[in-house]
Amino acid sequence: MKVIRLVAALCVTLCAATRANVIVDIYQDQYMDPIPSGYQFPKGTFNELAGSFEVQTPSWTPAPLNFNVETHDWHPFGLTWYMADMHGTFQVETPGTSHFDFNRVGSLSFGEWTIDGEVIYRGDAFESQHHDGNVTLGVGQHTFDIKYRPGMRDQQYGPNPWDHGVIPYDYDGFALIDNDNTWAPAVSVPESGAWCWLAVPLVLLARRLMRKTAAY
Repeated sequence: MKVIRLVAALCVTLCAATRANVIVDIYQDQYMDPIPSGYQFPKGTFNELAGSFEVQTPSWTPAPLNFNVETHDWHPFGLTWYMADMHGTFQVETPGTSHFDFNRVGSLSFGEWTIDGEVIYRGDAFESQHHDGNVTLGVGQHTFDIKYRPGMRDQQYGPNPWDHGVIPYDYDGFALIDNDNTWAPAVSVPESGAWCWLAVPLVLLARRLMRKTAAY
């Protein structure tokens, strides 16, 4: 029985060995009091945590991440106006340069990406929503943080030229793509799914060995 438990624990470890967890924190905003025309404008504080969840990426890169960048309808926890903070660690196995695509959906949206505290990309409201570039790193563990805020649009609410403000655009999505996977191990490591397929045969083999041992 101890052998079976040991093999099962090993399989679980192998299943998780080639994956890394990315924590996604979603912060919601507060709104100003409604104006007579009925519009409410956001304050832009984003100081209330709406919820968190995790996604998995290969252990050597923070990508791929894709949150409805094709359909433009990423509404975590039902929100259309929020700040997403994605953070975690990854382990560079092979030093070198990898080419990334950083895509943020929404006019006047905001995005920022840092690795080890250094800004890799920062796109404010008036810059292109698509950015691509190279990132060079050495072997070792690195931390990253990615922020994304959906876009906004101008809303006229009165007859005067100054009667306008910005409201959420409701056109949301984000993606980070590693085009090269340069930082992967030099010797290919099977994906976690491959290890998991081996789990059942390993457990069955352990049980068979235990039965043979008990027969003698």
